[in-house]
Amino acid sequence: MATGHTAKNDITGQYIKSRPSTKAWSDNYEKAFSKKTILEWAQFDEESLEHVCMQTATVEKISYKEFVEWYDQNKEKDAS
Repeated sequence: MATGHTAKNDITGQYIKSRPSTKAWSDNYEKAFSKKTILEWAQFDEESLEHVCMQTATVEKISYKEFVEWYDQNKEKDAS
């Protein structure tokens, strides 16, 4: 019988064991699941930080995906 973090497939009856988390997983966990202000997200990238400093940054906490969408929209507006 399998031990550790395992699950049994109900259809095949085989045990499925999850792999341990990697450094890449750990590094991206915060980016995937946390919420920060636009300014906090922008600090990961010097170019986006410069762009955000020229914009009105909200203090509302948003996901990284929302930040990327906001950044892309505002960058397009500035380009036109």
